[in-house]
Amino acid sequence: MVDQVAEVVSHWVEAPVSSEGLTLEVLRKGVDWLKGDFRNRWNKNLRSLESLKDNRGKEMLKICTELANLQRDLAYYLFLVSQNRDFLRELEKPVREALFGEGRDSVVNVLGMDRRGFVEGSLAGAISNLTFWRLITESKQDLAGRLDFAQMIVGGELDARYAIDAVLDFGTKTKGGKKVLRLVQLKTDRSGQVVANEVHPNDLKTEYLGGSVTKKDAERMIEGARERYPDYYCRFFAVCVPSFDSPPVRNAFGIIHPGYPGRKILIDQFKKEAERIGLLPN
Repeated sequence: MVDQVAEVVSHWVEAPVSSEGLTLEVLRKGVDWLKGDFRNRWNKNLRSLESLKDNRGKEMLKICTELANLQRDLAYYLFLVSQNRDFLRELEKPVREALFGEGRDSVVNVLGMDRRGFVEGSLAGAISNLTFWRLITESKQDLAGRLDFAQMIVGGELDARYAIDAVLDFGTKTKGGKKVLRLVQLKTDRSGQVVANEVHPNDLKTEYLGGSVTKKDAERMIEGARERYPDYYCRFFAVCVPSFDSPPVRNAFGIIHPGYPGRKILIDQFKKEAERIGLLPN
C-alpha cells in the first residue's frame, strides 16, 4: 500500500487508487504534494516559459506539455477530494491554503506576491475541468456514470500542442457504428458566464466564444483529432465555464456553490445550449 500511495501522489491519473484504497490519509498526502513537488515544478516551468518569451520551438512545447500534465494531475486530485463530503470537509481549507493562500509558500505566490494574478490564471484551466464536469453531470445526472473524469482530462501534448482540454466519451456511436468523441477547448469567465459553440471542421469561423478561441486554435484541435483519433468520429466544441473565482464558484474545487442564487438557471442554460448543439447526447 505504501508504494501505491507514493505512485498516486506522484501521478494521480496514471496510477489512480481503487475506491477501497482512497482514504483520507492518502488524500492528505496530496496537500504535501501541492506544497512540495507540485509547487516546485509549477514554479520551474512558469519561469522557464517566461525566459523563452516568443520562442515557439520544441523547448516551448516541452514546457507547455509539462504544465499541461501538472494541470491534469491537479484536476484529478481536486476531483478525488471533492467526490467525498467528509474528505472535502477535512481538506478544503488545507488545499485552498496550499494553492491560494496569502503566504509566500503557496503555489499562487511562486513568482512573488506581485505576480499572484498571473499564476492564478495559470491554475484556472485545471479547475475549469471540474466545473465543466459538474455542469454536465448536474444537467443530466444519467451521464455521471458514463463519463470517466480521469479519461476526460487529457493533459500532455493534446493540450499543449493541439489545444484540446477535454475529451468526452459518452459511449455513443454513429449510425455506421463509429465511436463518437467530443473534443473540447475550455475557457473561463470571471463573471460566471456559460457559453458553448460547436466548431464545424468544414465551415470554420474566424473566432469562437467572442474571440477567446481563434480559427487557428480550432485548426489545431482538428489536426490533433486526425493524428490521435483517426478511427473515431470526432465533434469539436469551444466552451466557456465560470472560473474558480467567479460568483457561482468561489472555491478551488470547481463546485457550483449550492447557495448561489442563479445556480439552477446557470445549469439549465448550459443544458439547453449543450443539447442544442450536440455537446451532450440526447
